[in-house]
Amino acid sequence: MADTPRESGSGNAFHGSKTQNYLKKLSRESIEKHTNTSVLFFAVDYEKSKRNFYGELLIKKWVNPTGIEVKGIVQLDEGGDIVVEDIPNKVMVLNFSCYISHLRELGIDPQLGDYFSTKNRIYMIHNKSILDANQVSVKTDSEALYIKYDCVQADDSQIEIPGSMDGNPMGTKNEITGTSQWDTGLPNI
Repeated sequence: MADTPRESGSGNAFHGSKTQNYLKKLSRESIEKHTNTSVLFFAVDYEKSKRNFYGELLIKKWVNPTGIEVKGIVQLDEGGDIVVEDIPNKVMVLNFSCYISHLRELGIDPQLGDYFSTKNRIYMIHNKSILDANQVSVKTDSEALYIKYDCVQADDSQIEIPGSMDGNPMGTKNEITGTSQWDTGLPNI
């Protein structure tokens, strides 16, 4: 008699490890290839950034000035109201989720204080969480699959835009990566 998943030692009563690996691959492929959404990741270069007397960063410079494209799920929301000199202002909030294995393949590890960029705006990472727990169960016996970053819109005046100092602008994300937000992959008619 053939082993059932319960008897095979996979730890899952409904499917084995081959099925689980196939579902992970299919899920990652659907997010990275079919949704076709991405952000640019910018790590802060603390050695080259300009500081004041107290050690606060005045002008931030990047480790990789052109950014690194990271594919995942992007959600932009309006944040709370901020009043500056009696002028109301809405700040955008970015929620970005991606697979941890994708970050490992790119050789990056976004930390608090680093930046993502999308839609020609820059967002600072202020919180990150691993999303392998839900209301029903907590996966404690397996490795984390994906991570979520909560980001707030950053002040552009403290950030050196790539190419802005030498008069040679790098362009938009679409120009850097060669993609378009309107590109559906379908032939133009």
